[in-house]
Amino acid sequence: MVNEACVDRNLRAGFWRRLAATWIDAFVIYALCALPITLAAIVRIRIALEPLFVVIGIAYCTILLAQGGQAVGMGAIGVRQTMKHLRAVGFEPIELERYCGSNKIWMTKVKRLRLPDVLCVRTGLRLEVRAKSDLKIRMSDAPNNPDRRWDAGLRDDDIAAFITIFEDQNGNQHAADKPVFITVGALRQSAKESKLGPPKSASEGAERDRTWPAIVPTCDGSVQSVNTEKLVVEMTVGENARRRQTYTLNGKHPYVGRGDSFKAEMSFLAGAPAELARRTCWPGSKSGLA
Repeated sequence: MVNEACVDRNLRAGFWRRLAATWIDAFVIYALCALPITLAAIVRIRIALEPLFVVIGIAYCTILLAQGGQAVGMGAIGVRQTMKHLRAVGFEPIELERYCGSNKIWMTKVKRLRLPDVLCVRTGLRLEVRAKSDLKIRMSDAPNNPDRRWDAGLRDDDIAAFITIFEDQNGNQHAADKPVFITVGALRQSAKESKLGPPKSASEGAERDRTWPAIVPTCDGSVQSVNTEKLVVEMTVGENARRRQTYTLNGKHPYVGRGDSFKAEMSFLAGAPAELARRTCWPGSKSGLA
């Protein structure tokens, strides 16, 4: 049974959740202010609370944003939009990792066991959602920790869902219409083509990003031709301007065909994994994942 309390239908945190988060932040900042004020009082130095609160508050917010504060909202938004898309094509998703569609878990979850985020109760399909502002085939990995490897606990037929999160000029975030799906098996088979990035912060469990080569379009467009060596597209670069661009595949597998259209920063034209997961469905369903 779906826990409807966890499902935010308009993909934004509710008023009470945002208010609670604000109060939590305020208490944390106050606690951080109390320590230097207390220490200063011991040596008879008076520090005013108000300016210190402002300074520490700015530093606190800056650190959270730099080390994943935005990722907190992105992760929750990405899970909700992925579930919305799955419902639209006939699946029945629930949150396998409880409250993964809520900002709360992204702020408090402990980096130990890796679990898929979403489960379809009709088909048994399991998905791990990766939501970022820059679309890449990218998974978190801890090479020296078997329990935190990028594919720990995942089966070959599990799905990794990659979805772009956009932010408007007012700071509001929204997800792409639908994710791009790749099976864990396809990622495993092409893992030798992936590269590890630098270690993240200690709060991230000293994990690193493992990234597979992929081509992500920067403009909307359509495919003109494709073969095993290169991919030729025509992109819309202005109101009435179009530009042809040729991508050399260098061993990447094309995911599009001649005449296909694509959206900027929302799809992979080609990549190291052999194929996308397009038709994971059951007899009588509306369609596959794509």
